[in-house]
Amino acid sequence: MAALQEIKNRIRQALEDSAASRFSDGILESAIRQSLERINERLPRVLTSEVVVETFGRDQPLP
Repeated sequence: MAALQEIKNRIRQALEDSAASRFSDGILESAIRQSLERINERLPRVLTSEVVVETFGRDQPLP
């Protein structure tokens, strides 16, 4: 993943604010954080793992 500074630079280019006269670093970092939270809500990181069935029945202890 790109570093935070690189992301801020790309956003500043898109906003045509390379001199940082309209948007402070704090505002951009807050917007980036909110954007990443929204992405994580809609595209959560799904992890899978295998569990060996050790006892009979549908209730199994989790590791």
